Amino acid sequence: MIGEENIPNTPFIIASKHQSIWDTIFFTAYFSDAAMVLKKILIYLPAYGWHAVKAKMIWVDRKAKGKALKQLLKMAKECSSNNRPIVIFPEGTRVNVGEKGDYKSGCFALYKYLDIPCVPVALNSGLYWQTKGYGREEGTIKVKFLKGIEPGLPKKNFQSLLEDRIETASEELLINKNNEILLIFLLSKSDNAISKKTEKRKKIECLFMDKFSSMENESINPVKPNDNINITLILSIEFHQFFKYSMVNLYNFLLIY
Repeated sequence: MIGEENIPNTPFIIASKHQSIWDTIFFTAYFSDAAMVLKKILIYLPAYGWHAVKAKMIWVDRKAKGKALKQLLKMAKECSSNNRPIVIFPEGTRVNVGEKGDYKSGCFALYKYLDIPCVPVALNSGLYWQTKGYGREEGTIKVKFLKGIEPGLPKKNFQSLLEDRIETASEELLINKNNEILLIFLLSKSDNAISKKTEKRKKIECLFMDKFSSMENESINPVKPNDNINITLILSIEFHQFFKYSMVNLYNFLLIY
C-alpha cells in the first residue's frame, strides 16, 4: 500500500484504475463503509448482487442515460452526507494491464456535484488476476493512492489531470526494482491463456449441445391436433431447450465480464 497519507479525513471520491475483480474486493474491504459505483446488471448476480443492495452500493443503469446520471448523483449525495467514501472506476469497465480505457464523464459529474476531493488510485492487479476471468498468478499487488484533486476544476482540466496521474502511476507499477517491465512476463502467457479459454468454452458448449440434441430434434416436429402426444413432454422439451441456451449464455457472460 502506497500513499495512504493522501486519503483525506473529510468526504472524498476514489477514482481507480480497474484491471480485475480483485479491485472491487479490495476497496470494499479496505474502506469499511465504501459506496461502490456499479453497473445495474451486477445487482442481479446471486450473492454479490444481494450484498451490493444490502450495503447500499450505487448502481447505474447505463441504458437510462440522463436518468441514470440523476440517480447516480442522488445516491452519491446521500452516501457523501453519511461520510461514506465513493469508489468509481472512471474507465467504466475492466481494462487489460498496460492499456488505457476510455475515461467516462461520470467521475467528473460526482466531483462537480458533490464538491469534494477526488483521490486517483493506480494499481497493478492485472498482473496477477485475469482481467476477464478468474485465473490468478502468485505475486504482490500494489495499490497507490495519489495526490487528491481539490474541487473547483473545470471538466477539461479535471479529466486531463485524472487520466495523467492514474496512467502514469499505473505504468510505474509495472516496473520492478531491477527496472524490468513486469508486463512482458504477463504477455508471454496471454496467447496460451486465450487459447485454453477458447478451447474450454467450446467443450462446454459441445457438452450442452450433445446433452439436449435428441430433445431438440423431437421438438422440431409440429404437434398436430390428432396426434396422441403427451403435451407435458413437449413442454419439458421446450424447457430443456431454453435451459440449454441459458446455461451456455451464462457461461459466456462469466467469461467475458
